[in-house]
Amino acid sequence: MSTATRAGAPVLGAIDEAIGHTPLVRLRLPGVPPGVELWGKCEWFNPGGSVKDRTALSIIREGERTGALRGGRTIIDSSSGNTAVGLALVGRARGYAVELFMPASVAMERRRICEAYGAAITLTDAFSGSDGAILAVRERVNRVFARETKQSYEKIVADTQRNFWMNATQAQEYGLIARIVQRHTEV
Repeated sequence: MSTATRAGAPVLGAIDEAIGHTPLVRLRLPGVPPGVELWGKCEWFNPGGSVKDRTALSIIREGERTGALRGGRTIIDSSSGNTAVGLALVGRARGYAVELFMPASVAMERRRICEAYGAAITLTDAFSGSDGAILAVRERVNRVFARETKQSYEKIVADTQRNFWMNATQAQEYGLIARIVQRHTEV
């Protein structure tokens, strides 16, 4: 993170550098015993508006650290909440394409935020909810596996629920409802 300042504020090189640098505020509430201090972390000050920016940044950094995620890959997830916004924001900031699967019932505002960050949105059946979006991602993963003999794919799974990476073969073995990162390379 840059240490330069302009008008008393740090000058950052990229939006993802602002993630996690949120204010800590002392809370003075009635009924708190003497000697006890309560503090609140204002996570809504993150660029994407929630603590889930930290989750997305952590997942993407871990993928980069392990070499599983690098240029030319696409982050795919079945999220429609704050994690989706975080993945779209951090993915864009770090140069990755992001594709999000979400139920058609998701608020237009949420879709537009993700699209504004450059994410491609694939809508799934509204009545199937999040489960339908998860299944659509699983179908996408299965199609990639089925075509693997014709094309070379690099596949990585980002399990946003557990916050770790594994290769797609491991994910298939564990039966995870996959969140994949893939790089398409024509053979």
